[in-house]
Amino acid sequence: MRVCVSRRCPGGAVLLAWTLIWGQPWVRADLREALTIVAFGDSTTAPREVEGKPLTVYADILRKELPSKGMKVDVVNAGARGDTTADATKRLTTDVLSHEPDVVIVQFGANDAMVDLWKSPPATQPRVAIEAYEKNLRTIVRTLCDRGAKVVLMTPNRFRWTKGLKRRYGKPPYQPNDPDGFNVLLKTYAEIVHRIADEERGKVVLVDVYEAFGAYGQVAGQSVDDLLLDGIHPNTAGHRLVADRLINELVRMRAESPTTRPSGNQSHSCGLAPKDHCLPLQSWPNPASSWAAYLRQEKSA
Repeated sequence: MRVCVSRRCPGGAVLLAWTLIWGQPWVRADLREALTIVAFGDSTTAPREVEGKPLTVYADILRKELPSKGMKVDVVNAGARGDTTADATKRLTTDVLSHEPDVVIVQFGANDAMVDLWKSPPATQPRVAIEAYEKNLRTIVRTLCDRGAKVVLMTPNRFRWTKGLKRRYGKPPYQPNDPDGFNVLLKTYAEIVHRIADEERGKVVLVDVYEAFGAYGQVAGQSVDDLLLDGIHPNTAGHRLVADRLINELVRMRAESPTTRPSGNQSHSCGLAPKDHCLPLQSWPNPASSWAAYLRQEKSA
C-alpha cells in the first residue's frame, strides 16, 4: 500500500488513503495501547482448573509471551465449555465484537462433531450436522472480516481414547479398536476448516492444530496422549504446542502487515497521483506522528 503525501493529491484521496490505513488492525493497534486479540472457542480454549489450580491455556501464553516479540497485546479468552458453532453465533456480538478485536482466533468443532452415544436413547447424529457447522463457521468468519478483524482459524485438536471415553463412545460410528478411532468424524470437520481457510485466503489464516497434534504423535517416543488431559482437552503441553504455532503465525502476520510490506507487493491508495508522489507506507514508522507531520507540512505550505 502507498499513501499519497503530495500537496497536488486531492484532499479526498488523502482522506481515502488514511481511511484504508486506519482499517488495518495493526495500524489501529499502533494508535491504541495494545492489539486486542480474542480467543473464541469451546472448552479446549476456555479457562480451566486442574486439581484446583488454573491450567495455563494458550491464551495465557499469548498474553505473557507476545510482548517479548514486540507485540503489546490485550488477550481476551472468550472460550465457553460445551459450545458448538451454533452457540458461538449467538454470543459472537456480546463476547467477541464488543471488544472491538483486531485479531480473533476461532476454534470450534470438538462439540459439533460429537455423537452422544451415552444418551438414552443414544444419539445417531452429531450435535451439529456438518453442513450446519460449515454454515455457522462461515457466518462467524465473514462477520469478523466485515468488522475489520484478522481471523486466525484453527482446526480442533485430535482426541485419544481413554477407558472412560470408550465406555461412553466406544461403538459405531466410532472405532474403539483404532487408537485414532475417536476422530473419525472430527477429521471431516477439520477438513471444513481447511476449506473455509483456503477459500477466504487473504482474510483468514489457518493454524492446523489437528495436523500438529498428529505430527507430534508420529515422533518416536511421543504420543498424542502426551498432549491431552482426558483424551479430549489439551494439557499444559498441548496448549504450549498450540501457543507456539499461534505465536509464530501472529509474528509473521505482524511482519507482513501493510506497515512493513515490501514495495513490490504494494498497491496505490492514491490513484490520482503518480508513483513518485506516493510514499511507501513502511517508511511511516509511527503512523500517528507521520500523519501529524504531514498535516503540519500542508499547513505551512
